[in-house]
Amino acid sequence: GVVIFKNNYNDPDSLLSDASIAQQMANASRSATSAFKFIDLSSRLAVQQHYQIETDLRRTIRRNEILPYLQPIVNLTTGHLVGLECLMRWRTDTGDILTPDAFLPIADLAGLSGELDLQIILKALQASQTLAAIAPERPLQLSVNLSALLLENEALRNRLLQLIGTTSLPPGWHLEVELVENYLQDNSSELGVFLNTLRRQGVSIAIDDFGTGYSSLSRLHNYPVRTVKVDSSFVQRINDPLSPSNQLLKTVQSLCVDLGLSTTAEGVETETQRTWLLENGYSHGQGYLFGRPMSVQSTCDYLSQIR
Repeated sequence: GVVIFKNNYNDPDSLLSDASIAQQMANASRSATSAFKFIDLSSRLAVQQHYQIETDLRRTIRRNEILPYLQPIVNLTTGHLVGLECLMRWRTDTGDILTPDAFLPIADLAGLSGELDLQIILKALQASQTLAAIAPERPLQLSVNLSALLLENEALRNRLLQLIGTTSLPPGWHLEVELVENYLQDNSSELGVFLNTLRRQGVSIAIDDFGTGYSSLSRLHNYPVRTVKVDSSFVQRINDPLSPSNQLLKTVQSLCVDLGLSTTAEGVETETQRTWLLENGYSHGQGYLFGRPMSVQSTCDYLSQIR
């Protein structure tokens, strides 16, 4: 970590503070050829912002203030609601509602994503009782996301299993956990044991954002996966004049049929996309065409309207 002194520091503590920041940047560098990092104004401001977000996020977790938002998953043939995916939102002290892309990367680096998972999953399970009371005749699938940190940490995995075992879903409802495709590269037996334990507890397994990472097809076949969720980037490129994804989507659907897996297309925004997906074998869809992520109260209103 390198800091340049040109009479621009008034005291040695500030100089050493910047040198420490530069050293942390060097330690975090994944470059194989160089580990030299120089501090400058932009990197200093970025680090300060990072620490502020991390501090605020830790306080939010302690206060149990992460919010559950829910997005509809529908049957592409009928348009009927079949499930809800729970997505986290963070209301800051200024009142802004932040989406995960604004804070999850920092939460991962700070080792907080597993705690966020457990907090939002508990809130999703609790909210399901409220939602079921609005539409008791409509049993649904409740989908939640699992971070790599939770999957890698035995203590967090055990806490999740205990949480699922002690917090019931409404009658007829079903819990599904989603994990990113890249985590299937894990060669340890622990992942398979954990996923099979979840399956024995009645939880189904889905691979999220499929197609954006790397996974061995043999592992996709051997793990107790039930659903593949195709990433929205491919749905957005259906019939794209420059880089169409049509053939890739057909191949994924054919693969899933061969493996006995169901498919959900993410990021469906137009009727044209829905029609193409339906004509090519996709059974379920999720995206703005069917509904944006909503607060629990807005989801209750939504369920009341579609009864």
